Amino acid sequence: HNSALYIDETGLPKKGKMSVGVARQWCGQLGKVDNCQVGVFATLGSDHYSTPIDFRLFLPEKWTKDPCRCHKAKVPEKHIIFKTKLELALEMVLAARQNGVRFKWVGFDSLYGDNPAFVRSLADNGEIFMGDIHKDYRIYHEDPKPSVPVSAKPGKKSTKLRSQIRSMRVDKWVAKQSVDSWKRVTMRDTTKGKLRADILHRRVWVWDGEEKKARKWHLVVRREIKSPEKLKYSLSNAPPGTTIHRLAFMQAQRYCVERPFQD
Repeated sequence: HNSALYIDETGLPKKGKMSVGVARQWCGQLGKVDNCQVGVFATLGSDHYSTPIDFRLFLPEKWTKDPCRCHKAKVPEKHIIFKTKLELALEMVLAARQNGVRFKWVGFDSLYGDNPAFVRSLADNGEIFMGDIHKDYRIYHEDPKPSVPVSAKPGKKSTKLRSQIRSMRVDKWVAKQSVDSWKRVTMRDTTKGKLRADILHRRVWVWDGEEKKARKWHLVVRREIKSPEKLKYSLSNAPPGTTIHRLAFMQAQRYCVERPFQD
């Protein structure tokens, strides 16, 4: 009932130059850019437990553009092709479904949640997701109804879609909400007692500037009780009637993805 597939990445520090995919790139273990390999993982989690069930090694472009280096490192020919971390993540979600893995939703951080093409692909493949977004993500309080503007001037006509209303940064929108908009929610049990937080939930419109229609999804904002300046923003395409308690629970569950990496 509470199983989810979490997408995350982790870096493995390396000294040399011949480990497959090694490059100067962001390394989560070190918390900085350094020489490392990066793997994108699909982790199956339920309640307090999770385990990696699939992964893809990220090959930077400096590798895929150097076939000789790839051959020396024994990279199979069919894999000498650049794929973004987002493409690798989508591959694993689709592979999990094809292999009969059962999970209720896909969870991920803002690296993936901020990418319209990735979340759109999940939605179009029938997946429910709960993904974090950055504070500067832009939302609409009503349907922007994208359309091509009609020009009275002669000449070449515009084909670019425009929204009918202005978008707003999610943090700016949240700052304008009333105190009563927040609801204190218990999300799960922990070793130190029940985990509670203040949750702001609203159905909002999102549009990537390309699709002919905007999408109406859940915005879930979590505010720590003891540190109200800490806010976590997430989007979900869960069914419209999903309760605030369920959405808050889904948002909070991704914490377990780090445990197998630590182990």
